[in-house]
Amino acid sequence: MNKKPLIAIIPSPHDDEKIKNRFVMRSSYFEAIHDAGGIPVYIPYTTDEKVLASYCADFDGFLFSGGVDIDPKYYGETKKCNSVQINADRDNFEFALFKVVYQAKKPIFGICRGIQFLNVALGGSLFQHIDNHSQKESGDVRQQSIRIIKNSRLYDIIGKTEIMTNSFHHQVIKNTAKELMASAFSEDGYTEAIELPTSKYPFFMALQWHPELYYTKDEGQRKIFKAFIASCNDSNK
Repeated sequence: MNKKPLIAIIPSPHDDEKIKNRFVMRSSYFEAIHDAGGIPVYIPYTTDEKVLASYCADFDGFLFSGGVDIDPKYYGETKKCNSVQINADRDNFEFALFKVVYQAKKPIFGICRGIQFLNVALGGSLFQHIDNHSQKESGDVRQQSIRIIKNSRLYDIIGKTEIMTNSFHHQVIKNTAKELMASAFSEDGYTEAIELPTSKYPFFMALQWHPELYYTKDEGQRKIFKAFIASCNDSNK
């Protein structure tokens, strides 16, 4: 019998820059991965090649979570508004980690910042600020209508072309990286999900919303986490 897959989750740095080597993270990421059948582990930042190689070897899947913004320099721009908040340590770590993990074709799942980071890492760009996409209600309130493309893995998993989601972001994809497919859109036309086909990658999907905040109330969101873990199980064999 195979052991449960180990899932590496990238945590957020502490808001206080004076506090070094401290991270803050909602337990909902941990709970969603655990309930889907994985063993979640928060991993510390590093750019050490040997440590990154060990992460890639030891973990069966990688969840690029929410957090602060990616430095606009990574998509050829300068900071244009005060709402953009960046953390160089996280950027340096994620770009270094992604290079190793992507080459190894380890299952990758992105949420919120995660979709933005993965798009930029593959050559896409972002709108640095948009309005009306950061709700004030709690995370289990779903007030945003999302249209899912039928010819997509996201549709295959959920089985619906329209769903309601939450929304907690002020940035969004501008230009989708050439390798990626946009698989879901908001009512006002912004990209809400990206993916790679299974013919090219075992599992590569990212969402702009936060499924971990309401997966216990939504079977479709549970199915997404289950599909991610199932792929990680396959890589664990």
